Amino acid sequence: MELLSRFEQKIENLLEGFFGRTFRGRIQPSELGHRLQREMEQGKVISPGSVFVPNQFKVFLHPDDFASLEPVLPVIIPELQHFLTDWARERGFRLSAAVEVLVEKDEKVKAGTVRVTTALTKGEESPVASEPPGTVRATLTVVPSGPTFELSTPETTIGRDPACHVHLDSKTISRSHARILWEDGQAVLYDLGSTNGTFVNGQPVTRCVLRSGDVIRLGTLLLTYKVVRVV
Repeated sequence: MELLSRFEQKIENLLEGFFGRTFRGRIQPSELGHRLQREMEQGKVISPGSVFVPNQFKVFLHPDDFASLEPVLPVIIPELQHFLTDWARERGFRLSAAVEVLVEKDEKVKAGTVRVTTALTKGEESPVASEPPGTVRATLTVVPSGPTFELSTPETTIGRDPACHVHLDSKTISRSHARILWEDGQAVLYDLGSTNGTFVNGQPVTRCVLRSGDVIRLGTLLLTYKVVRVV
């Protein structure tokens, strides 16, 4: 229950950061977490020595409900995937591949309701616990429609200054707003004394070790951090 409560609070903080107010759509993102958790539990397959659960979830919404959620899908989908992965780990379940959540519109679905299908897809078994050590390749993507920046150097500067590695042309961004350093194989985000602050998953930070799927807010801009390869 504690895991679900943390997920709900994180989603609430993210959406307030995105909209500046409470999300008012008919389908609440936290409700999707409840529903997908139940679908995972109901779809478990018991085999000798292991219990596998679905790793792929397709969510179908009425077009109007899809339209209200579409702007925040890049924010909430990674959080749903993290939540379901953590929930499977907490329960001792196994995943046949990494958790994938897809959200689509379907005119046959009644407004205000959700239809979900699940599957156990083939692939490398998900590491469920944590990413293996090694060299991490990662990206930052401006929500909701890009651009995407690859974090390919030991230090990445972020700000309004065109000389920054990640140049963000917004008056709410300081010229040198933040930077990301690789420390012991981890991406660590630092605020550089910016005017409007640096937030990760809705919480103000001066230093933060990033995790794949984290949502960073600089000024009024949102960016998602994603690990794209570990070798």
